[in-house]
Amino acid sequence: MANRGGKICLAAFSHDPVTTDLAHLVKNNIYVYGIRGEGRSATRHAMALMAEKRFDATKIHTQTFALADLPTPLRYARDRVEDAIKVVVTTRQMNMPSGVAAE
Repeated sequence: MANRGGKICLAAFSHDPVTTDLAHLVKNNIYVYGIRGEGRSATRHAMALMAEKRFDATKIHTQTFALADLPTPLRYARDRVEDAIKVVVTTRQMNMPSGVAAE
């Protein structure tokens, strides 16, 4: 679905092996970035895509938890509770009940 010269940001892991036409990616100069939230380069790429409004992270950010509730977000991420995709743990004061995604 990416246009020529487009960018694809992989922000999650697939449970099953993924097959793709690498020749199509090369011929169309399509860049694929894997984002795990670590490393400056990967984070900069993801932030740039979001700044350009080409990637809406709110669509994958499904839950936010306080650090004090750490066992719960770990369980959500591991077991995909409530179809969890991106579970965020924060040390900031939260104005929402535990497990509610930020808007």
